[in-house]
Amino acid sequence: MAEIQELLKKELGADKVSVFNHVFRRQQEGGGFQPVGIGAHIDFAPHYAKDLAAKHAPSTDYTYSRYALVNVWRTFSPPPQDWPLAVCDGRSVPEGSGIFNALVYLPELPDMSNVPPPDPTSPGGTIFKYDPNLKWYYYSNMGRDEALVFKIFDSNRKEGWRVPHAAFWNPAKDAHPRQSIEVRTVCYFK
Repeated sequence: MAEIQELLKKELGADKVSVFNHVFRRQQEGGGFQPVGIGAHIDFAPHYAKDLAAKHAPSTDYTYSRYALVNVWRTFSPPPQDWPLAVCDGRSVPEGSGIFNALVYLPELPDMSNVPPPDPTSPGGTIFKYDPNLKWYYYSNMGRDEALVFKIFDSNRKEGWRVPHAAFWNPAKDAHPRQSIEVRTVCYFK
């Protein structure tokens, strides 16, 4: 994780970087893994990003003028993957677009006819409807020695302050089952 912290400090000019989570993903069933994230989304909504930045600051009295939640994603499976990750050009995402998607942990699935509406102040992310004006990219032959680094949220909120992303089905006959990791960080700027 120290390597990721140093990379983000150097490339983004961050003063401090906190690694706060990682997620292993794969499509096959098995313990310790989550499935790939289909559907265009951002992991953390703006209000939740602010909470995470405060929670994972280097100390309770650490001050900063800006923070950015940044994901570092890489694959363990050989190219091409059956469910590659696509990233959206954040500059093509209109301000105010996206729908809040509450994060809820439950011991079992509830009665779907009696689910309350999401609390917009609870932890959660943002999901996106189809928009032909969004510009999407993916790396068709990404190998395990490469990584995608992209913003989930930037408090600066200038051009490209968030990057929707999604896995999509690649029907190629030679596609390998995707196994990947995403490392979630908060970058702090003085």
